[in-house]
Amino acid sequence: MNLTNILKAINDQFDSDHLPRIQRFVRQPSVSATGEGTRETAEMVMQEIRDLGGSDVHLAEIPKGEFGHPQVYGELITDPKKKTILFYSMYDVQPVEPGWEVGGKPVNPFGGEIHHFEWFPGCTGTCLINRGITNQKGPTQAFFNVLRTIKALEGELPVNFIFAIEGEEELASIHMESFIANYREKLKRADLVYFPMGAETYDGNVQLNLGVRGVFPMKIRMAGGDWGGPISRHISQL
Repeated sequence: MNLTNILKAINDQFDSDHLPRIQRFVRQPSVSATGEGTRETAEMVMQEIRDLGGSDVHLAEIPKGEFGHPQVYGELITDPKKKTILFYSMYDVQPVEPGWEVGGKPVNPFGGEIHHFEWFPGCTGTCLINRGITNQKGPTQAFFNVLRTIKALEGELPVNFIFAIEGEEELASIHMESFIANYREKLKRADLVYFPMGAETYDGNVQLNLGVRGVFPMKIRMAGGDWGGPISRHISQL
């Protein structure tokens, strides 16, 4: 790949194409705790995969009668000899509490508005304000944008992709175990798993996490109330 040309195209198309696509995606509510907009958002994700030329694009539905939201599954296999990346992300977000504001003025948590914002004292900049913009809808759409740019310039992508994008991460991924069991043969074709995230630090450096040490499972029983914990919204049970 010609990285210089790709970065130039992204920069040239950012205001006219990349940013509007991100705004469109994050403005669509997808609150997994209530189900608001989750089906519509899953359809948007599937269309992104189809637009890239993906196949076997479908919703991995949860068992009938159970609460939850389907996984989006799809494949983009252009050459079996190429490495295959399992692209994992989520399309759901946390519920929205009252009090969203910038500079003392209220903002729409699903408005996708651009504001000059102070993240913390001494660190300010132009920001896109929206629920899910960093976790995880913004990085997800940004990744699709980059794939679209690479394909337009190069004609094809340098690797294969398997997409598994869930709508229950904010519910503690309650159907992930069954999804993996049902799709194990498809998923194990991947050479590695990639999770999109904002990797640029406040000083402009880019960091890439190369794996994790492992998972430590536990069960925690929690409750809000007098001690100051939340009592007005969903609390995930891990």
